[in-house]
Amino acid sequence: MEIKAYAIMERGAVPTPFTYSRVLGAHDVLVRLTHRSIATGDVQFIDNAWGDTRYPLVPSHEMVGIVEQLGGDVTGLEPGDRVGIGFQLGACFACEYCERGVEQLCQQQTVVGVNAFGGLAEHIVVDHRFAFRLPDALESAAAVPLFSSGLTVYSALRHAQLRATARVAVLGIGGLGRLAVQLSRTMGHEVAAVSRSRGKREADSRARCGVHRWR
Repeated sequence: MEIKAYAIMERGAVPTPFTYSRVLGAHDVLVRLTHRSIATGDVQFIDNAWGDTRYPLVPSHEMVGIVEQLGGDVTGLEPGDRVGIGFQLGACFACEYCERGVEQLCQQQTVVGVNAFGGLAEHIVVDHRFAFRLPDALESAAAVPLFSSGLTVYSALRHAQLRATARVAVLGIGGLGRLAVQLSRTMGHEVAAVSRSRGKREADSRARCGVHRWR
């Protein structure tokens, strides 16, 4: 199948129309994308900040869309389901890392910007085990940043194994910091937002931060 996208053809270039072909594998789903973001990580890839970008590059590693087609071995998803997709699009599911449930360490993983095209496109093909069905109450636009930025801070909070009423300090109240504040509050923690910028006080208050500490 042909997928219509926008690609960065070289460093410093603007996105231009781009078409590439994909085959739907047994574990894959074809998703029609409705929402996506261009996050800082995408900008770094676009600018070749690490010196290893492979052009053409189709950016965007946070996306939401509607499942349109299923591979023969797909379970748990149906056409019409709304799903969120992040940086990782596939893994081998046979190596020691995959067997331990840490597919992000798989040496054969498929990831946006490294060996796969991303979400600045009409569709994307993804292993169904990396397409997560969204609850009806969660708006698509609000869900998009949860699939990389949100996952980053959520993982840190979970791995910290905090007690339910812990005091949490979030250092730096940018995009990830604001998500960390909101997730911490939802988990029942008392939150301190630590920032050098007093101009963020109002925005942080709207995020319902429990305590403000300014440095």
